[in-house]
Amino acid sequence: MMIVIIGGFPRSGTRSYADALNLMPGVDIRGEVHRAALPPLSNWLQLNDSAHKELGLKNEYVKHRWLTGLNAIVGTGRGGNSPFSMSNMINDVVGFKCPTIEIRLKNLERVFKPQFNPFDGKRIPFFFCSRRLDQVYLSRSNMTSKKRGEALSIDAFIKESIEQLKSLEVMEGSQVFEPHILNLDEFSSSKSKLVWFQNNVVNNVGLRAGSSEFVNEDMFVNNNSTFNVFGGRREEVLDEKLKENILKSDLINYCENFFEKYSHDLLPFLSDEG
Repeated sequence: MMIVIIGGFPRSGTRSYADALNLMPGVDIRGEVHRAALPPLSNWLQLNDSAHKELGLKNEYVKHRWLTGLNAIVGTGRGGNSPFSMSNMINDVVGFKCPTIEIRLKNLERVFKPQFNPFDGKRIPFFFCSRRLDQVYLSRSNMTSKKRGEALSIDAFIKESIEQLKSLEVMEGSQVFEPHILNLDEFSSSKSKLVWFQNNVVNNVGLRAGSSEFVNEDMFVNNNSTFNVFGGRREEVLDEKLKENILKSDLINYCENFFEKYSHDLLPFLSDEG
């Protein structure tokens, strides 16, 4: 029926969206997979394709090629994931979540080659999760501090954010993926999170009418928030340094492009007073 991928900025709702989808019948979104495994996996699939091409591509190979790639990816999940069947992929909504995975867009496109598409050429919905970037950084930095005893490098954060937004721009022209933006700030301020979820997620994955009846507003309590997972409030001592470094970087241009395309401001804090 459909493959779905949830990526985008870490700490931006990826787990909440995946958990809500998984409450619906016929939906199985796995996670979290390992982004670093994609290059060797895609290279292996390329070699496999070449070997089968020399022998003459058989119908069964073509039919199952996307399933092979999908299972190779979900098999890298934390704790392991059982493989999907062809029946799952054709009749259900399946996929995985992995923040920042769009950075490996070229590898993903090798895994899901258009010529092996079993869905009559339909592109894979790719949900890019976003929120204002100061909150992404502060949440990730707090998490890093609790785990490793040191704050997340601002320069590393800016570099990765640029790579993500650059990959999103490239994805707009992809034959394989159809990007959709899930903005956590918009979601959090919506009058009805359930209606927002229906309009922005459910309607874009081809689920049957009434599927969202298995989800309710209470489900959207964020048990994976920085506060709930690590306790205490976010540390904001690096806030000014973050602003200073962003203003000197190319991230400004990519965020402007993002705003022009999707009408979501990732940098409102740069103009905040005080």
